[in-house]
Amino acid sequence: MWRANTQLGFAAAADDDALAAQRASAASLFGELEQLMTRSRADYTLLWRALADVADAAADAGDGGAADEALLAAVAPSFYEPLHERLQPAWTAWLRKVGAHRSLVSARSRVKGAGVRDGSVVGR
Repeated sequence: MWRANTQLGFAAAADDDALAAQRASAASLFGELEQLMTRSRADYTLLWRALADVADAAADAGDGGAADEALLAAVAPSFYEPLHERLQPAWTAWLRKVGAHRSLVSARSRVKGAGVRDGSVVGR
């Protein structure tokens, strides 16, 4: 069965309660995404591929107008026509939400991959 939490790139939950909360959050994000994709006439395959770069775009962008433009630029090739101005705030808000979740996942992966555990460096 397809799970929104793994498709959206969330890290594995530590326990059943965390997993339930994670699945609820992912389901909510996915519900919002489905609506945005439909209203925006997005190519689903291209959008899923572009979402892989959202965490990096969110981390690099910071806050403000230029950050919003960077987030939208990361997914812009996914749309069949230019994204309508009225949909841009909804997309930016959604991308920030999913980017925050995925940034946590990316950070955990980098720390784990670097041999760091519990704040201390593990010998290789």
